[in-house]
Amino acid sequence: MFCVGQAVAVFVVPLTSWQPAPRFVEAAAALTVAYLAVEILLLPKAGARWLIAGVLGVFHGLFLYLFVQTADYRPAFVLLGAAAAEIAVVAVLAPILRRMTSLRAIQASASALLVFGMVWFILRVRG
Repeated sequence: MFCVGQAVAVFVVPLTSWQPAPRFVEAAAALTVAYLAVEILLLPKAGARWLIAGVLGVFHGLFLYLFVQTADYRPAFVLLGAAAAEIAVVAVLAPILRRMTSLRAIQASASALLVFGMVWFILRVRG
């Protein structure tokens, strides 16, 4: 669903009159990372994460939209490359994450993700 969200951003935003500012896109992406960490920490048993992944993918897809717009590449090639990279990262991390059964390890990882997302956001807002 994350990849679907990215595709929606890349193909739908050009049909609108909205031109997202790069600073907004980066700040929003940082907040999505922090949001996911908070959800993992506070709602570990939450359902419908696939839907949340799609929404978060839209915000990260805005990065790809800006890249396609400035680099003048074909959107389908950029999306395929992004999806291939994301699948490769998941393939490498999946065995490690499957072993992470300790609640403390999950909470520590989510806390690190939260700190990363908030620092990234603060740095983007301050400029």
